[in-house]
Formats: sequence, structure tokens, C-alpha cells
Amino acid sequence: MFNLGYILHNRKKTFVLLLIGVFILFFWCSWTYKLDILPGLHGDEAWSGLKADHFIKHSFDQITGMNHYSGILQASLTQAVFSFFPMKVFYLRIGGALFNLLGLIIICSTLLRHKHYYSALAFLAIFSQSALYLTSPRVAWEVNTFTLFFLSLLLVSAINIYKNSPHRRFWVFILLLTNILGTYNHIIFSAVPISIFIGLCLWTLYGGDSSVKNLIIVFGISIGNIITLFFLMKFFQFPILLFIRFIPFVVGGVLIAEYWLLNKLSDISLKLPPPNYFQFSIKVLLLTSILLFFIFHGKAFFEVLTGYKIFLQNYSYESSFLFRALFIACAVVFIFYLFKYLWQDFQNSGSSLYAFLIITYLGVINLYTVKTSFRYYLVIYALVGIYMAFKLSVNVKGAIPLIITLVLSFGLMNTIQLEVFTSKETQIRAVNFRIGNGQIETSAHFLPKEPLLHFLRNNRVGYINYLNDNSYFLVLPIEFYKLNRSWKEDINNKISVDYDYVNYRNGYIYYLEH
Repeated sequence: MFNLGYILHNRKKTFVLLLIGVFILFFWCSWTYKLDILPGLHGDEAWSGLKADHFIKHSFDQITGMNHYSGILQASLTQAVFSFFPMKVFYLRIGGALFNLLGLIIICSTLLRHKHYYSALAFLAIFSQSALYLTSPRVAWEVNTFTLFFLSLLLVSAINIYKNSPHRRFWVFILLLTNILGTYNHIIFSAVPISIFIGLCLWTLYGGDSSVKNLIIVFGISIGNIITLFFLMKFFQFPILLFIRFIPFVVGGVLIAEYWLLNKLSDISLKLPPPNYFQFSIKVLLLTSILLFFIFHGKAFFEVLTGYKIFLQNYSYESSFLFRALFIACAVVFIFYLFKYLWQDFQNSGSSLYAFLIITYLGVINLYTVKTSFRYYLVIYALVGIYMAFKLSVNVKGAIPLIITLVLSFGLMNTIQLEVFTSKETQIRAVNFRIGNGQIETSAHFLPKEPLLHFLRNNRVGYINYLNDNSYFLVLPIEFYKLNRSWKEDINNKISVDYDYVNYRNGYIYYLEH
């Protein structure tokens, strides 16, 4: 029988899936176009590339990264890529684009599998107007490369455990392993499982609902793994060959034992107090979390939403007054709807679980750092993006101003991105600016290196006198470029080099010494 409603429904679904595909393609192009030159190679990226070269030539000789609270996943990934491709900036960075794309696909496929088609589309729309997620995957830092990927695995595994998936054992393993790897990659990722554990406990006490008991147990076990890993990385140094040979067996054995423990603990019944018993205290705790985040990170997160300082840091792009005003207006509308939805959820405690998790994270992140850096907000933006996507898709008519704001912000963000990508002879300078509560950042470290490298090669420079305070951000990128394309050097040819904070040229001051 001819069913017009069925056909129209499927046409809508097909159209939504087509738009999702367009967004995925958009992100891939945004993350890979001119990846070799924009932004300029950062010193920390160059460290990862040089370390990967070292691993190829001399094998692994360390298990921690630049400090005790980060691992070598980024350098190991780069080493794997360099084993098949040339040691160029594009291949140094391509892992970030790949893993962020995988993260997007995992989140969207999870939403689609649960029939949340419009939520998946809204999620991608919210991400597409984020300067943070338009630029971060282009920079080969461990946090930028893996955060969204690990977060997506954590969320999809938690959902499957909560829904008692027939493959529950597999998803428990994935969740525990993801938290271990995410924490090993950078300690700041551990704020996610800790926040979820605390948020689940608070939500259970707030509403007297024990339906998330198994998740509480799994995340509680995961926190034990995180604490153990932190102390091992900080206080113990293992022989590297011993570590590489035996760590997979140790981790596997631990996870199997923990799954057995989970099964034992799952049989325990929870005796919860009456729902009203802790509600006031929990509300005070959650409000305190919001207040602390507002004090230490509120301004910086608002700047993440506006986006123009992120373009300034990465591309030395100085937005016009009109663009800055429009960005600020868009961010205000976004924040208004975020708090509106959070408040509505607290009026209905039965639908407030995800809100609890977001607010708990706002409090926990202050225990990790009160300093501000844009990459610290990758997690909270992703969590808020998923939350807002759900709310927007449920009540489109009530979110018309938000939708208009997202469209405007998308246009503004991508106007800047298009200008940056297509300008052939952009005149820029190094810029110092403040973010958050007065922390000074600079665009100097992301300046394109090609003009300087061209000068070094043409003049066969053999000695460089760095006039800036911290030469690390120039020395390491130059050393990395030499791996693939060195030049004949004459020790008598000396130059002095510094950043140019005044003149709009290429961002550098350099001249031959005579």
C-alpha cells in the first residue's frame, strides 16, 4: 500500500544522513587543507617529530613524554606514520585529523544507532562553528590529537554498559582501557572519568535511583587504575624493554580481574536514603562547582565560545571590531541557552543525569588546574555540544534564536578560515594577548616558518643568534625541518632573528651579521 508518511519520513532521514556526510567531509577538509603550513610548526609539535625520529633510529628509551604526567602516544603515533611516509609537517599532523574524525564518527554513529538523527546533525552543526575544534586537530599536541577520540570511546562504552548490552564484557574492557590510555596520554583526561563517577553518585543520591549502579562500580574501578598509573608515571622508572614486553599482559590481567570484581559487586543491592535527604547539600555542591569554574575558567571558556582569540593565536588573525562584537553576541546567546537547559533539567530530576555530569566536570577541572589554556576546554566543549544538540533537536521551535546564532557563528568562523586558507601574501605580525584571568599568550609560536627557512637556505646560514627570550619555539621547528630538507651551512654566515610585534610582514625580524 502507498504510504506517503513513510516515504516522507525516509526522505527526511536520508536528507539528514546526507547533511551529516557533508559535515564530515567539511571537517576533514578543514583539518587537512594546507596542513603542512597552517598554523606554523610549534616547538612542542617539533619535539614530538624529533622524538619520533629518535625512536626510529634508536628504538624506544622512555615511557613518559615531556613531563611525568604525559605519555608518548603522540610521538609513537608520529613514529608509526614516519615509518611509511616522509618526515614532513603534514604527516606529523595527519594523526590529529584522523583521530578527531574517528571521534566525530563514533559519536554520530552512536546517536544514529539510537535513532537520534537530528541530535547527530545538531552536534556536528555546533562543532562546525567552533574555532577550537576547527583549529586544534591541526596542531600535533597529544591533547588535541586524542581527546575527542578517547571521549567518544568512553561515552559509547558507558552507554552500552548502562543499557546492559549483550557485549557488556567488551564494553567494560573498552571503558577501562580508554581511561587508562587517556590518562597516560595526558593526566588532564582523568578529570572525565572522575567527574562521571562523582556525578553518577550525586545523581543517585539526589533522585534515589540506583539504575546506574553498574556504571558507578566500573568508574570506581577505573579511578583506582588512574591513581595507580599516576604514581607509577611520577615515581617509578621501568626498564623500557621490560615495560614494552610485559605491560600488555599486566594490563590485560588487571582488566580481567577487574571484570570479575565488577560481577561480584554488581550483585550487591544499594540501600539509598529518601530522595530528599541529600538534595539541598547536592544543590549547594553543584552550585559551588559552577561558581568555581566561573571564577577560574569562566572568562577563558567564554573566549573559547567567541573564537576570535583562537584564530589570533593560531593564525595571527586580528579580527575586526564588528566580527568581535558579533562573536561575543553569539557566545552570549549560546551561554543563555546552556544555562536555560541546565535549569530546566533540575526542575525535573529524572532527566538531569547528563546535566549532573557536566556540572560535576566544571567543579573537578578546578582541582587539576586554575591556569587557562584553550586546549583544556576540548572536553567541556564536546560535552556541552552533545548536551545542547539533544536539547535543540527535542524542541526546535523553542531554540530558533540559538539556531540563528549557530548559523551566524558558522558563517563568521568560516569566513575567517576561508580568508586564512586562501590568502597568498598575508601580512601578519606576532601578537601577545591575554586570555582568561590575565594569562599572556602569543601567536609568535605559531607563525609560519617558511619565510625564515627560505632566508636560512638562500644564505646558507650556519649560526643563528636568537634574540627572543625563549629560543625553544624556533630551535626545535628548524631542527625538524632539517630532518627532511637540510641545507648547506657556512659557519661564517650568521644571522640574528626575533619576532616582529610591530610591522605587518611575515612575523619575523632577521638579518645577516657582518
